[in-house]
Parts: sequence; C-alpha cells; structure tokens
Amino acid sequence: MEKTYCFKSNRDSAYGLEIRKYMKLLPLWGEVIAKVGGLLGNPITAIAHEVDELWIDVDQVSPEIAKLFTRDGKLKKNSKAANDIRKKYLQIIEDVGLEGFMDKPRINFIYGVMRTSQQQSLASFISSEHDVYFKANYDMLDREKSNGYIEPITQIQFEEKHLEGLKKNDEF
Repeated sequence: MEKTYCFKSNRDSAYGLEIRKYMKLLPLWGEVIAKVGGLLGNPITAIAHEVDELWIDVDQVSPEIAKLFTRDGKLKKNSKAANDIRKKYLQIIEDVGLEGFMDKPRINFIYGVMRTSQQQSLASFISSEHDVYFKANYDMLDREKSNGYIEPITQIQFEEKHLEGLKKNDEF
C-alpha cells in the first residue's frame, strides 16, 4: 500500500500570504467578466484569470468579435481593434484592482509546492480560513524550495478539514 502524506500551508509564510491575497482578489473577476462583456458587446460567462492577456470563450461572442481572437480564445495582436480592446482590458484590470494577481497554479510553481513527476499524485483544497491542505503520495518537504511554506499534518486532520468544507458547501 502506498504511503500518504498530508500537509497544511503555513499561513504566516510568504506562500500563505500569497494564497490569502489570491483568495481576496478572486471574487473581483466577476466584475471583470461583466465589464469585458460590456466592452465586447456580448455577455460572457467565463474568462481566463490572466491579467496581462485577454482570453475568452469565443463561442460566447458574435462572429465579428470572435475574429479578433485566436481559436483558443486569446486576443490577437495584429489589428487596431484588438489593440484597442487590449488597452481597455488592461484598464479594467487596473480599475478593479487586479494588477499583480497570480492564479493558484502559478503561486504553487513559484513556491515549489507541486508535484514533479507523473508518478506523484497531489490533491489540495483551500479551507474557508484560506489555508491550503495537501494530500500526496510523496513527501512534499523534500521538494519545497524554502523551509516553512508547508507543515506536515495527520491524514485524520486533512480528512476532518475536508469534510468540514464539504459540509459548509452543502449548507448553501
């Protein structure tokens, strides 16, 4: 049987602070989605959480607007109209207060809190207190770039916190 390792982020570490910042800024993307929909003249429901480049689901916009984006949804750079949209998008990001926003995968990469091979498995969730809980089949402390970002916990602590979060979600 494979050994299971469980960890919790250290909330006072640079990683913990970055995760709390991420969780604080994450709801602001709803405002960005609404403003980008207004900018494009089409209601959109999804957008990539990328502050430097606009990525959308091109199936949600008119064919005329879709021509300004690549097939995978990235805003092109080869037209005046696309460059105008880019400038306005960057202004929306600034107005909403999302400049400097990093998504969770990027934060994990920067702090080395990730798996390094396909043989490794890693599951995580963020608690209502904005702590990240990890369950892995390898010792993450061997990989961590700097000491103190995560701390070991028992599998029981991990499961209890996970169930607590599931219970809170069921109440809504």
